[in-house]
Amino acid sequence: MEEKMVLYHFEELIKTLITLSFSAEKQKFIIGIGNVADELVIDFDTHFNEKLAILYIEIGMLSTNDIMKLNEYNKVLNEKCFSQEADFFTDFEELIINPVWEEIRYESSRLLKSLNKDNLDIEVTREVTNNVEWTKTKLIQIN
Repeated sequence: MEEKMVLYHFEELIKTLITLSFSAEKQKFIIGIGNVADELVIDFDTHFNEKLAILYIEIGMLSTNDIMKLNEYNKVLNEKCFSQEADFFTDFEELIINPVWEEIRYESSRLLKSLNKDNLDIEVTREVTNNVEWTKTKLIQIN
């Protein structure tokens, strides 16, 4: 995989972790339409896997220790999500009231801090072209 694609996946991984750390309302704002919770979990799985982990190390974006932290987070995420009913992922109200989502937000925040990425936020812009809405996100540094 080209380095440019690895960098894209890395940036999307960080955006996903940041979004996972936000409140349900802010998550919905960033994701837009669809099943917000389902999209968040799918996005994490898309941008963090064994192949990408190796590439993140090879291009110097993450250390072996960082990958261990991400693997542990992935394990926790899978454990918390595995036994959930479908509405856990598809009902926006669940994203607001289910305490498991609060635990996931907390773990996401902890992980971002341990990766020294807790100084980042997401800027969201939306454009409509031919009745199709496009959402663009960009990492921005805070403080």
